[in-house]
Amino acid sequence: MSAQEAVKNEAQDAVVVFEFRGRKYKLPANLNEADGDVLEHYENDKPISALKALLGEDQFAEYKASVKPKVKDHIEFIGEAFKALGTTSGE
Repeated sequence: MSAQEAVKNEAQDAVVVFEFRGRKYKLPANLNEADGDVLEHYENDKPISALKALLGEDQFAEYKASVKPKVKDHIEFIGEAFKALGTTSGE
C-alpha cells in the first residue's frame, strides 16, 4: 500500500466522537466519507432519515432508545452533530 493510499484509508476511518445527553456517538470526520444516503435524504427534506444514515443503524437505535426523542430532540441532536463536525445543518 502506498503512502497516499494509507493516508486516504486513515482519512476514511477518521471519526469525530460526539456526546449528546451523556452518550457518545461516532460520526465520520469528513462528511464526504459518510454514507451517500445522508445527502440524498437531506436533499429530499428527510432530516431524520439523513441522521439515521449518518449514524448508522446501531447508533441510531441507541440514540432512539436512550433519548426517546421528540421533534425538538431530533432538531437539537442534528444541530449539535453538525456543530461537532464543524458545519451547520443549513437551518
